Amino acid sequence: MNINPIDRKMAATVTVDDLLSWKPCHSEAKIRDIAGNKQEWTAMEILALEHVLPEDRLWVVLRPELIDEPVLHELACRFAERMLPAWAAELAPGYAALFAAERQWQVECVRELLMG
Repeated sequence: MNINPIDRKMAATVTVDDLLSWKPCHSEAKIRDIAGNKQEWTAMEILALEHVLPEDRLWVVLRPELIDEPVLHELACRFAERMLPAWAAELAPGYAALFAAERQWQVECVRELLMG
């Protein structure tokens, strides 16, 4: 069966050992307590953990093990583009060029991968 990259990533799982290897700010004991008897989770399961702070859930799922790096870069650009005007409207024009450069870099990386 041929699984497309998005479905493959959505099916990827995270184990307690994976999470600990990423050096979380919480102690191993706290993470194991949150995990209970469960051994692994998909990104969607992690996002549904209502007893875990939203920022902690995002910290776990916003990584290349679960989301392809070009998508992570695009998300970073979009998050920043939405927040910059609220913080520093006078700086926004300079940052637009930065986002354009980041996106061009992504395109060049993809071309390099495809062209070999």
